[in-house]
Amino acid sequence: MSSDVATAEGAITLGAAIADFNQAMASITSAHRELSQRIAELDLQLAQRNAELAQSLNETQRLKTYLNHILDSMSNCLVVVDRLGTITLFNRAAERLTGYRAEEVVGRQYEEVFCACTSEAFTPLQVLRSAAGSSEGDKEILSKSGRRLPVKFAVSRLTTPQGDVLGAIEVFTDLTAVRALEEERRRVSVLSALTEMAAVVAHEIRNPLQGIAGYAALLSEDLPTDDVRYAMAQQIQEGVHRLDEIVNNLLLLVRPGKPALGPLDLTAFLRELLASCRRRLPPQSDVVVEDDLPARPVMTNADPLLLERALDNIVSNALQAMPQGGTLRISLTEDLPAQRRAWMCQILIADTGVGMSRATMDRLFTPFFTTKERGAGLGLAIAKNLISFHQGEIIVQSSEGRGTTVAVLLPVQRGVNG
Repeated sequence: MSSDVATAEGAITLGAAIADFNQAMASITSAHRELSQRIAELDLQLAQRNAELAQSLNETQRLKTYLNHILDSMSNCLVVVDRLGTITLFNRAAERLTGYRAEEVVGRQYEEVFCACTSEAFTPLQVLRSAAGSSEGDKEILSKSGRRLPVKFAVSRLTTPQGDVLGAIEVFTDLTAVRALEEERRRVSVLSALTEMAAVVAHEIRNPLQGIAGYAALLSEDLPTDDVRYAMAQQIQEGVHRLDEIVNNLLLLVRPGKPALGPLDLTAFLRELLASCRRRLPPQSDVVVEDDLPARPVMTNADPLLLERALDNIVSNALQAMPQGGTLRISLTEDLPAQRRAWMCQILIADTGVGMSRATMDRLFTPFFTTKERGAGLGLAIAKNLISFHQGEIIVQSSEGRGTTVAVLLPVQRGVNG
């Protein structure tokens, strides 16, 4: 009997255990189901947040790209620095003007790049270090190649809405063209004054000069050649001739008259100029004259006398720049790159002489400016004026000790060159 009771009690205990187990499993299953559902909800929320974040990042990137396009499309140069003066942004216009690439200057100190030729008072550093919130004016910056560039600048602090200083932003524009126009206007003003003066010179000086020359010639005829007065009369005639030449040059500068334009083969014209140049050299000269001319004609519309006068003045300067000898090279190029000058040919007159300083270059075409002991300083001014009458242009490149190259650009006749 006791055995049956024990068996019954064991069965009851086992059944209770199984029931408890089943209940526990049911609870676990329910919890697992709830957990799985929660995980699924979290996954869905995470996916939604990821999608929102991706959209936000895409929008941020789109706005950043859009902003970069705006900054790179600006015609004004833009430089941004942080609070320590480190360059953080450098747009494409600044790259074009200065010759630096953005990756060359971003991360460098502003003063290291741009303060070589300007005071700190005209930089973003001054705005960051002073109470002034902005600054503007004109200054010069140094390009990568070492060229001084005149610019107009404006600097402002870069701040948060709460007023915290993030850095400074500088906008500047190139004033090179403006300076060139101002110089051209000044030159035109000088020429205008010279035009008025030339009329007075021609009337008040030229006529008496002719009289002096005539009397000196009569004296020479009446005196023997070994008479000291004959030598004095000759000197008077030479002086009058020199003064008359200055008057003629001055008149040619301000009132050259109407050019007698017509078809001109520059190839043949320059060959004649080269032959004349070689004949002009002394027998023992150390100057070598070279040429590089095309085989075919290059036609332009020109007055041969005026063009010869202009080129002869340039060649004379080149020869005088080589007192110890050197090489004079004259070349003619018809096919210029389209981006430089359309329908233009180029005459290059290059010497290996003493060259010119920047100060001399700045005043090169100013009438009466000369660095020579003898000379009126009208040669290049006349050449520029005469080339302008031919719808042409003169470009001069020079550096001290390395010679000078003068490029004369002239229009070619369409449909004539073969």
